[in-house]
Amino acid sequence: MSKWALTNTKLWALSTIWQTLLLTFLSGILIGGLTFLGQGILSGSFNQIANSGAVWVTVAFFLVSLATRQQLAIIAGTATLMGEVIGYYGLALFKYGLPDSYNYVVLWLIVGVIFGPLFGIAGMWWRSADFMRSIIAIAMLSATFIAEGMYYLSYTMYRRVLGVSLLDCSCFS
Repeated sequence: MSKWALTNTKLWALSTIWQTLLLTFLSGILIGGLTFLGQGILSGSFNQIANSGAVWVTVAFFLVSLATRQQLAIIAGTATLMGEVIGYYGLALFKYGLPDSYNYVVLWLIVGVIFGPLFGIAGMWWRSADFMRSIIAIAMLSATFIAEGMYYLSYTMYRRVLGVSLLDCSCFS
């Protein structure tokens, strides 16, 4: 049976607003909490897996693919990303107490409000019978991983260049 045949016979679907909110928000909280724990356990380059925005978006993308209507997809994408932020910073609150600033919490909640609907629609399009929409959805998800990889690459190269430059300056002074 092809992927296209599965779109018409969804065995499990997000069809009500309450079912959608409950599953996606709680899944988001779980993923956010696991992210926080993973950052403390995983070391080296494996830590980047736990510290990946692309992984968060992927969870939203695939959860939302279960939505039966576009409005539910938008709600599900947003609820998943908001839950991830709340799960992450909720565990941080238990471990470290109240932060000095809530700037990052607000920043990531805003990011969730912006990208939740976009990846919500993309997740729904992935399961669409429209071939072009499915391709656009996969391209959007893939682009997220490529962009994050480019960010890490540029960040690593910038640190190395800056470190070498500072080392060179200290050697000659």
